[in-house]
Amino acid sequence: MYRPKNSVVLVRLLIIMFVLTGVLVHPVDSSATTGNKGFSPSATETEYTNKTIHFQVADPYDGYDVWTYEYQGGVQGPSDNRYYIDTDTSGYSQHFGYDEFSSQSDIMAEVWFRPTLMVGTYRYRPLLYAYQKTGLESSTRSALIVQWASTGVYLFWNTANGDAPTAELLVGTAPIVDHEYSVMLANSGNDTWVRVLDITPALESVVYNGTTTTFNYDATTLYAGLGQYSTGSGNIYGTWDNFTIVDSTFTYETIDPIVLWGLDVGLIIMGLIMIPASTIYFVRGGKEDMSQDKLFYFLIAFVIGWALVIGGITP
Repeated sequence: MYRPKNSVVLVRLLIIMFVLTGVLVHPVDSSATTGNKGFSPSATETEYTNKTIHFQVADPYDGYDVWTYEYQGGVQGPSDNRYYIDTDTSGYSQHFGYDEFSSQSDIMAEVWFRPTLMVGTYRYRPLLYAYQKTGLESSTRSALIVQWASTGVYLFWNTANGDAPTAELLVGTAPIVDHEYSVMLANSGNDTWVRVLDITPALESVVYNGTTTTFNYDATTLYAGLGQYSTGSGNIYGTWDNFTIVDSTFTYETIDPIVLWGLDVGLIIMGLIMIPASTIYFVRGGKEDMSQDKLFYFLIAFVIGWALVIGGITP
């Protein structure tokens, strides 16, 4: 009868040991990861606050002050559960936003918007943080801005109120009329992450996704908003939705303690069975049935049994 070589058996047992090692690694407790500011949010990794806006007439922030800014014409307001901004011909600036956030330290925000008319020279500002909510036509009062023009997506950042901002072209792609876009901006430490997605049904694509070295901002001292402005003779018009301020505290899914306890007990029981079973297998048959293969199998099972016991009781 064919008997596999020791090397083949060893490879198979090593694979089993690697699998068991993966099982023995305990999930990280949420208390150890709370406060992680990594820029990789997903539905299962982040906890959103209750500040998602669908641009209704009433203040959806329930107590936060709403502000609008208009410079040289234009109108804005709610429409079909969205918020529209219309910058008139020869107009300049339209912005909509909220006062500073008393509980928000790091910056993370997302907005959905759809450009519906772009005539002349336009600048969409899907997300902006400013040092002051007045005089927003002055770029020196801008702290952190994602700006989208015909020449592409730009990131502007300013280290202090009144200083000249730094501008960086992120991608040379222009917005498309009637396409839906999701724009996310996050800042932690000296890094700012920007993600721009085309979320138009059946046309989904990534416009830009990357990180830029900027400045360490504190969202509690800034004003968050969105807007647009025109510097030429032409109207620009957009509708905006889901302006969301994301909480700076991240939580990660963890296994329930009862499940963990059951898993540990199961591993310990399995190990306690394998240790005597391997010994019985080794001595069964006496010297007449002894072989190198038998010794090899005994040692592997014996070691795995102890590994399960030790792994199960180790915190």
